[in-house]
Amino acid sequence: YSSLAYLSSFPLDILKIDKSFVDRVVTTAEGQTMVRTIIELAHNLGLQAIAEGVEQPEQASALRGLDCQLAQGFLFARPMRARDLGALLTKRALPWHAISTGV
Repeated sequence: YSSLAYLSSFPLDILKIDKSFVDRVVTTAEGQTMVRTIIELAHNLGLQAIAEGVEQPEQASALRGLDCQLAQGFLFARPMRARDLGALLTKRALPWHAISTGV
């Protein structure tokens, strides 16, 4: 309860889905249910949802299917220096679903 209380205590725009849930989104029905519930909670509160730790195309696909708007993880890019970020953003100026599928 105390963690959920923070959702109404702070001015939030985005609710992050922990990697531990993302890891299970394609491996268990319970994992998919948890992720769907987090995304629906975010949407019901007028927030976007971002999935952290996306490493596999199957995870990205499942998250897109669950209407997760944002994602981050090794599937998209490895950690890098700030000076290299501009080149990556120029190269990948596409929605995240296009990046992960090559569309």
